[in-house]
Amino acid sequence: MDDYSWLAGLLEGEGSFQKGPPSEPGKPRVVLSMGDEDIVRRAAVILSVKSVHRYEFANPRWKPYYRMQVSGQRAVDLMTRIRPMMGQRRRVQIDNALACWHPVAERNLDRDAAILRLYRRGTTSYAEVG
Repeated sequence: MDDYSWLAGLLEGEGSFQKGPPSEPGKPRVVLSMGDEDIVRRAAVILSVKSVHRYEFANPRWKPYYRMQVSGQRAVDLMTRIRPMMGQRRRVQIDNALACWHPVAERNLDRDAAILRLYRRGTTSYAEVG
């Protein structure tokens, strides 16, 4: 079994395919939250996610849970790749999440970063950004 088949099975049961949050409505995301740290970390490695967050409950008898997510273009690529392997309910969630995708918004972030780099170098010509 390849990594993405394993990941599709995991996300079928434990994943969440979401529209972007109000602060970034054009950036869909894939979220994995569960109590098995090793499984979340394996998914993070497959997806090149740098951080896995640990969350504790107020009740010390409850097991902590671990969370990772991908958003924007990376989430779109993942959802597009695994969609054919998913059940009907998850395909609908993926379709709804992808419907909010605005790649122009992400490209603008790249442009804005380029403008900031030019500014820091002392260049004021916006034409250099392209």
